[in-house]
Amino acid sequence: MPETLAPALMRPIVVWGLVFAAVCATAQGLETAGMALQFQRMAWAQGAWWQLLTAQWVHLGWGHWLGNVLAFVVLWGALRSSLSVRSLLVVHAGGLVGVAAVLLWDAQCQYYAGSSGALHGVWAGGAALLLLRGPRSWGAACGVLLVLKLLLPWWFGGALPDPGFPVYHPAHWAGALGGLATALALAGVSPQSPRRSQQGH
Repeated sequence: MPETLAPALMRPIVVWGLVFAAVCATAQGLETAGMALQFQRMAWAQGAWWQLLTAQWVHLGWGHWLGNVLAFVVLWGALRSSLSVRSLLVVHAGGLVGVAAVLLWDAQCQYYAGSSGALHGVWAGGAALLLLRGPRSWGAACGVLLVLKLLLPWWFGGALPDPGFPVYHPAHWAGALGGLATALALAGVSPQSPRRSQQGH
């Protein structure tokens, strides 16, 4: 990356990271104040429909919050140089929908909180868009890292370090699939070949 472009890219990454951190911190504060924002299956069944969305912004403590804020900044920084803000927001939305879908489907999941599932949507969707639009080598690297991340819990099981809070792995898979599906839809709506991209600059 040219040195002159680095500061220009870093500023929006920091800004979006602060926005994400602020939204999640606000949700965390509201949850602490007694608002029912975490997904609780019994409460949802009794009409708390909003929990499918709000649960993906509130966290299981401030350590959980910090980990996901850092993950957001790393993902945004890794993908933003090649993808537009619009593309990243769209695949993030796909991840949110994917997590909401698995919460609806999996009756064994009694509660859920955290942004990691939707962030896997950013990761998967971003990797897919890079593979489709370029740079493909970076997209392939992101995709391989994502697959390894998703498979680690099955390969090593209890040998992985305890993060200090329960991890609901199906949300990571569902978020990734939601982001991937959204990326494929986005690419179909607005195809962009490397040749067209070069001609546009």
